[in-house]
Amino acid sequence: QVLVKAGAIVVAAEPAVPKLPSDYDALKKKGLVRKPANIVCSISDDRGAEATYAGVPISEVAKDELGVGGAISLLWFRRRLPPY
Repeated sequence: QVLVKAGAIVVAAEPAVPKLPSDYDALKKKGLVRKPANIVCSISDDRGAEATYAGVPISEVAKDELGVGGAISLLWFRRRLPPY
């Protein structure tokens, strides 16, 4: 307080609070978003809440412990290969 009265410190105004990003669904209802950003290719589908490989959700790939070989079989051959 003493330094402020002496003029050694100048009190700056508080900056405006930044606007937080809205939820995607709220933006879609307001018409601010045209379409969702989905990536669909011949080997995977990123639409929805979870990516799928050959129709198999990525969580099932992890849960069934398919490993890297199982994931590659779904991506390249579009089916599960038998265990060797």
